[in-house]
Amino acid sequence: MYDRDVLLDPDAPPVAPLVAYLDTVLDALDIRFGAAHAEIMLTAAGPVLVEVGARLDGLMDPGHHDSCLDGNQADLLALACVRPEEFARRYPGDTMYRKHREGNVVHVQTTRGGAVEAVDEAALARISALGTVQLAVPRLAPGDRMRPTTDLLSSPLRVFLTGDSQEQLLADHRRIRLLADAVFRLAPR
Repeated sequence: MYDRDVLLDPDAPPVAPLVAYLDTVLDALDIRFGAAHAEIMLTAAGPVLVEVGARLDGLMDPGHHDSCLDGNQADLLALACVRPEEFARRYPGDTMYRKHREGNVVHVQTTRGGAVEAVDEAALARISALGTVQLAVPRLAPGDRMRPTTDLLSSPLRVFLTGDSQEQLLADHRRIRLLADAVFRLAPR
């Protein structure tokens, strides 16, 4: 199960081997231009491909990426298509991303199940008011069925965090875990 995505520093030890592995995968699939989204697990034996596609990241929030990095995948793709010379000048082929702030995406887990009766806006506002929370996105609406979290798709709430230190993000991550069950009111059985 996913707990959170952590934006790593480009010079962190696992980044270079992951990028090299992804470059090999994209070359093998003849994906040479445009967007790509990949999920790679780093195992004791090395990187293992989970999935790859010639598409934008489906969980992307452009504002979150803009606050942590030099841009977001959608705008960068548009720039590469519309003004390729400017893109090549700003992002030479060997340039790694530049991280400006810490970034995490929390994939809230639940053990609850049932029909969602309501989204408690006050509970959602308590999460959104945390210092590092940039965006909190309920993935369920009234009438939807909540089930205990077993994978990324069954996470009922996604929260984008941005801050100056990983410690700040981890503190708010712990608070989110305590507050999250109050976001969804389930219908009585």
